[in-house]
Amino acid sequence: MILPHNLRNISRKLLNYHLWLRLTATFTIFGFLTIVITKSHYQTSLKQPISTKPLTSKSVNTNSHVIYASRLINEFRKSQNPQNLNLAREELKIALTVSPKNTYALKQLLIVNKLETPNIQKEIAKTQEILKTRPDYSAAWLRLSILYDQLGEKDLAKEAKDNAIKFNSNL
Repeated sequence: MILPHNLRNISRKLLNYHLWLRLTATFTIFGFLTIVITKSHYQTSLKQPISTKPLTSKSVNTNSHVIYASRLINEFRKSQNPQNLNLAREELKIALTVSPKNTYALKQLLIVNKLETPNIQKEIAKTQEILKTRPDYSAAWLRLSILYDQLGEKDLAKEAKDNAIKFNSNL
């Protein structure tokens, strides 16, 4: 059966329109899915919590420890959670154990100490208040020794540790 010329043109146009419609729909759906997947990945990557489990000392890649520590420092700046600074310090100690001359790790450790100084000074003041009321409290003297050590006050740390041992010889 031979279709008239006009019907053939109409059927070709409908076929072309149908192909165009299918392609448009396919690309629209593909583009929409790409946007949705990208957006959800971006949002979840921003909300991923920093793992509280520190990296192991078996890891030989110093940079992974330093990078993790710098993420923890940035997280501390946002949340003011002191646990992040403690974890960062531990990671930097591991990094410096593996590579003692790693300048970036040393710089990050100085940043941690600088960020922690106001908190340490508050803790020292609280501990000294406790020691005013109870000067024979060896745990407070030991805590004071640790705090002075964190500030880099080695002489005061040693003196406080000696007092702790004086009141409790089992230390």
